[in-house]
Amino acid sequence: MGDIMNDFSLNLINKTIEIISSNRFLTNHRISEKHFTRNRKMNFVSIINFCVNFVRKSLQLELDNFIELTDPTIEKTHTKASFFKG
Repeated sequence: MGDIMNDFSLNLINKTIEIISSNRFLTNHRISEKHFTRNRKMNFVSIINFCVNFVRKSLQLELDNFIELTDPTIEKTHTKASFFKG
């Protein structure tokens, strides 16, 4: 039973990544055609992943931890203000 659940969980995660990485998902969830058109430090997929990460600590600590886990080569210049500004 454990292997079935692990396979299901892995398939669910992979399908979720596939969906949120698609241009169709991005296009369908923009409030405006101008949103998420420029290359930013955190792109659309990164922001979605961060939001579903269940933030428990201060936003700044969570941003620093998220960047460290996803791409440690990026400078830690993400601030709360830049996150909300998008």
